[in-house]
Amino acid sequence: MNKLMLYTVGILLGLAWFIGVAYTLYTIAEDVKIMKEAQIQHGILLNELKYDVYPIRQFRGLTNNRSFSCSISDITAP
Repeated sequence: MNKLMLYTVGILLGLAWFIGVAYTLYTIAEDVKIMKEAQIQHGILLNELKYDVYPIRQFRGLTNNRSFSCSISDITAP
């Protein structure tokens, strides 16, 4: 092989590597954007839950042995 062919092969391999790295960085940036949007939505949801949750006053002072029974129509939980 002469030098021109070696340089051509080297440049083509370098170009292919550069395109591969650029594509990988682009897909990572897209994934980060999706994760950022999901994080914002989760933050909004947590803030809504934070303001909609009220303590049950009938359990005031309950610090130990926090087990209790409840029933939902026909099903009873111990």
